[in-house]
Amino acid sequence: MKALEKIKESSQAIVKICQKERLSKADKERLFKLQGDIFSQIDTLTECEICGRVSDLIASITIANTTANLCSQCGIVALTDGQIKKTSRRSSRKTSTDNRATKNKKVNKTSPPPSKTAPIKTNTASLIENIELETDLSKPIIRRIEKMITEIATPMSIEHTFRYMLNEAKIAKMKVSDEQLEKAVSILMTNTTKS
Repeated sequence: MKALEKIKESSQAIVKICQKERLSKADKERLFKLQGDIFSQIDTLTECEICGRVSDLIASITIANTTANLCSQCGIVALTDGQIKKTSRRSSRKTSTDNRATKNKKVNKTSPPPSKTAPIKTNTASLIENIELETDLSKPIIRRIEKMITEIATPMSIEHTFRYMLNEAKIAKMKVSDEQLEKAVSILMTNTTKS
């Protein structure tokens, strides 16, 4: 069964549970399990580098030293043409405003690329990028971990938060190792305690 079909099936099961007049603890546990199933299926979806379509059927194609992850339609076109045209993808509005902003600002071209040991930055986007570099976790998983930590009612120490998150990650069937989770929790917790 495809990932999108599994997401649809799990969503329908959630709706059926929510339509009950009274929910039990078992219903709540089932909702958490279904949520974990949905998140794990979403993690398997990949974006086509040409058209931007999200699918679980993406192929990595290399033609003339150019490699791209392509959906079936773009893959057929690339194989027929004998080349991968990455420029055919529509650019979003956000990228066009970003390009205008960089034209107006002076860009320091001699700055080195960020290293894995770079100090943690304070804004959320750079924090997530930092965690991504340190742990090799995907951004959606990092955001889920961050959300789960912020939903903890009572503040806990980093060690207790890590133990709690280990259990939550198992319930949500997150594809994350203990070491990755410990590093992500540690970075997120030290950042939130400084704020």
